[in-house]
Amino acid sequence: MNDKLFILGVQKSGTSAIAGLLGDAFGIPTTLDLNGAISSSDWQLKVKFGLMPFKEFVDSHTDDFNRTIVKEPCLTFFAQELEETFPEAKFLVVLRHPYEVVRSTLQRLKIPAHLESIKFEEWEELVKTKAWRLCLDSTWLGQPSSNYIEALAWRWKISCDLQKVLPTAKFIRYEDFKENREAFISNLGIDLGLGQKVVKALDYNKQYQPKGKQVSGWSDYFGENIKLINRICGENMELLGYHQVSS
Repeated sequence: MNDKLFILGVQKSGTSAIAGLLGDAFGIPTTLDLNGAISSSDWQLKVKFGLMPFKEFVDSHTDDFNRTIVKEPCLTFFAQELEETFPEAKFLVVLRHPYEVVRSTLQRLKIPAHLESIKFEEWEELVKTKAWRLCLDSTWLGQPSSNYIEALAWRWKISCDLQKVLPTAKFIRYEDFKENREAFISNLGIDLGLGQKVVKALDYNKQYQPKGKQVSGWSDYFGENIKLINRICGENMELLGYHQVSS
């Protein structure tokens, strides 16, 4: 396979597991995250506001971009730039129920989901890795951000709406992958042209990211914030077969 494959989707959508398993199963060099993309956040703002050409960013991560499969959640918001820079590339977008995406993200950051607002400087993970702040503020993406939950909801909606930017991209649900991981990866890899068959036996239950904790009830977990997710994500949730819970 000579074509490059970009795997997009917001953080905590399952992109690491799917990219890692595809690369391992078909014996293909894979980048699971761009080196330094999380520890340094300024490139996203510089590119978004025209202070740095996207090609300059690509050239500064040559090793990462030279691999056949490239997975990096931050690139989800630079899909048009990616397509212009790599016109022959294929794109795979991984989607997951927005409640689960927001839950998993906030558990990673050790932030409750029911708060009306937060101050970034009061949360240890946001002080330690400032790039995470961009996930909790959607104004730089051109969307309102009344609070951190609304920002995460907008990011999820933007990933769904990539169908308008990348009409030839393949969209998959993480939930479908979980039903039968081995068969899903095999069929997906063949469909994407990665190979004719799996070349390596794998542990398909391997954890590529720390596993979060499930919640007993979405209304209790999110409180009034669940209304924000439903309002912003509701239309796409219905199209994808994802249930909604009222507060």
